[in-house]
Amino acid sequence: MCCVTLISSTWHGEIAWRLRAMATDPGWRNQGIGTGMIQCLLENLRESDQVRPIWSNARISSTRFYWELG
Repeated sequence: MCCVTLISSTWHGEIAWRLRAMATDPGWRNQGIGTGMIQCLLENLRESDQVRPIWSNARISSTRFYWELG
């Protein structure tokens, strides 16, 4: 119903994560599943001491989703 791909990358010369892709099946959208996936991903990074900047080439239609996540 939802997937996310995070790969090791760089951002302005620093080690970072690149959120390469994220998708939620249309029948499951707007139910908080994507938000939950990102929150779980961030929690896992904190717990494994791998917190670093995250960047993405998101579609304009997805801007609000990521903006609200901070």
